Amino acid sequence: MQFIRDKYMRVLVFNGFTRKNELISGLIRESGACTELYRCLCLEDAEKLIFEKEIDLFVIGLYTNRFDGEIQGLKLLRTIRKTEKYFDAYAIVISDLIDKELLVYKDYHCYKFYEYPFDKEEFKNDLKELSLKLGLSAAREKERRKDYVHIAIEDSFYKIEKDNIIMIELHSKYDIIYLKKIGEISLPKGKLKHLIGNLDISEMLPCNRSNIVNMRNVVMIDKKNNKLTLEEFDREISITELGKKNLRKYMEYWNMKS
Repeated sequence: MQFIRDKYMRVLVFNGFTRKNELISGLIRESGACTELYRCLCLEDAEKLIFEKEIDLFVIGLYTNRFDGEIQGLKLLRTIRKTEKYFDAYAIVISDLIDKELLVYKDYHCYKFYEYPFDKEEFKNDLKELSLKLGLSAAREKERRKDYVHIAIEDSFYKIEKDNIIMIELHSKYDIIYLKKIGEISLPKGKLKHLIGNLDISEMLPCNRSNIVNMRNVVMIDKKNNKLTLEEFDREISITELGKKNLRKYMEYWNMKS
């Protein structure tokens, strides 16, 4: 399954003991997961590396510094969880310290907590699973960036990202598409037919017979007055009985996803 990822899973192994660092690194290589491996023995090197590289997974050993008595791995966990870059990054913690309440797992949102001696096959399987998860995530992100449509205007084709669509307004002889930063574009009837015919209920919502809105840009839904407000738009859109029906489908879709 490694073909899914465009790049290797970048793994940082942090432990103050050379032998344990080598043990963990060896298991990562044996796992078959497609990885780019970085090893650090001291906190300063690890903290420098995480801002120079894009790390996908942290494998952190908890050990006590013999000079100040502090647990270096916890310091690194605190650092990454305080950053926007790594606040939700995957982390596996391996420790000699018994954590009966699994406080490290809970407080620092770790993917897994292992105590020595641990099941090496389970660890390798975790690596393969994470590699697959990251690969799927990368594939979805790549696909999302391709989420665009081509619209013919006069003799040219224009590539429009769906994220930039605020609303489509339908009229008898022409249609209007409202775009972020660009504004409104009036088009002869039929130019948006392909786009409208392939609308995804998870994003684009017909509120009435004239207005189709991008739900990513909705900032408020007023169910009492049957209206909604769009970001970067200076008017309210009415929700008819047709719109209410579509809104229920929209909410059901995302309730199943959550």
